[in-house]
Amino acid sequence: MTSWRQVLDEAARLRHAGEFDRAREVAKQFKPADSLERRTAQTVAWAHEPFWWRIIEGRRCRLRRRSVQDLAFIRRMWADENFMSAFNRFARPLPAADSDLARLLSREYASIITDAKSIHWTIETQDGRKVGILSLVDVSLANRRAETLIGIKEFPYSGISVEAMLLAIEFGFSMMGLHKMYALIYSGNETSLRNTVHLGFEVEGRLREHIVDPKTGQPVDLTQTGLLRSDLTKPIFGKLSRRLLGRELKF
Repeated sequence: MTSWRQVLDEAARLRHAGEFDRAREVAKQFKPADSLERRTAQTVAWAHEPFWWRIIEGRRCRLRRRSVQDLAFIRRMWADENFMSAFNRFARPLPAADSDLARLLSREYASIITDAKSIHWTIETQDGRKVGILSLVDVSLANRRAETLIGIKEFPYSGISVEAMLLAIEFGFSMMGLHKMYALIYSGNETSLRNTVHLGFEVEGRLREHIVDPKTGQPVDLTQTGLLRSDLTKPIFGKLSRRLLGRELKF
């Protein structure tokens, strides 16, 4: 008799071999008798659906699941201290060898949301130019929430960060079934705070000296902003989506 652990291991093996369709079938075919295990199996099958790996198309940019083809771009981003200071001061150092980084990116690409609790995209212009990173991290499916991280290296047009965020918001609420998305913004990063609020996020509070900067050793405040599913009725979303995406957001 096949155990649930064997099913998970086989699905993972197939994903890492690039056989996503077969991994999906393995995950879907298992029907455990236990009700709790059956709900878990349904969630894992959902985590294998093709939409997790599809390119998310906007008008001028798109979100593509980060993979080994982004190796050189990721190295450039991690080497840029100013970029990383605004994007993620606690990002782990990259492996020194490209072969190790390639394996890490391949494992990340093949991961599912129930295991990784995160999803990472490369932001590209429609002509394939890589310009930034967008991630949903600390994903809690039980609480239906996720933290957003976005970093843009270059600005081929002024609205690219907003357009990319609109695509992620649509994905998070419509495909993932989230109830809340939030962002934690470092003190001094007024541009990110202003852009986040402009997008419809509400300032929920200031977390005083909440973290210690790993480079300076000094405590840093964070501003938490949040976006609820019910906030999506705000006129700003219709206005921005029509202007930047040429359509209404789908929820």
